[in-house]
Amino acid sequence: LKQGYQVGYTNNVQQGMSGGPILNEAGEVVGFNGHQKNPTFGNPFVFINGGQPSERERQAMMALSWGVPVAVLAEKAPDLLKPALPLVASIKGIPQAVYQKATGFTVRVEGEKPDLAPEQGSGVIVAKRPGQWGTDYFVLTAAHVLHDTNRRYSVVTGDGERYEVDRNQFAVPPAYDVALVSFRSRKDYTPVTLATYALTPGDFSSTVWAFVAGWPADA
Repeated sequence: LKQGYQVGYTNNVQQGMSGGPILNEAGEVVGFNGHQKNPTFGNPFVFINGGQPSERERQAMMALSWGVPVAVLAEKAPDLLKPALPLVASIKGIPQAVYQKATGFTVRVEGEKPDLAPEQGSGVIVAKRPGQWGTDYFVLTAAHVLHDTNRRYSVVTGDGERYEVDRNQFAVPPAYDVALVSFRSRKDYTPVTLATYALTPGDFSSTVWAFVAGWPADA
């Protein structure tokens, strides 16, 4: 689909979770939250070639939340990828294990609004790069979370620390609803492990475990 949406899932995504990770049963990231089920305006279901789904396909799509797969990050920033580890998680305790991982790399993204509550979205730490004055951490989020390029944005990590986004490391690729920003810290944060999987175009029958993470706006 246009804007890079390729992953549909039954999980409920709340406002404020755009840009948060979609995780598999091993706590590996397979994509990033985009838009909720049953969109009330616009038509997000347009194929890249300009075609439209059939009415039956559209109804199936409407019932799902949609995200952008990690393949987009592989295309736009291949040097930031970290190879996936072997799947070692057992079926017991999967939700708890995934939650523990997600709290470490899922962040809140806020845009300053004078005299008003900050606009809020979510993001995920995908890579880090050590430097002389600290470590640069790279966060992937939804581009619509960062719609105002003149606004100052900050990242709030799971431990409550707040960091200003580096304007020199602010990238919003065209055609995809994803954006890459960075912040610097002397603290140690662990980036995600990205999953590898086969994506079959037009396949609505594949069933896998999926979890979504993010910071709801009222949290």
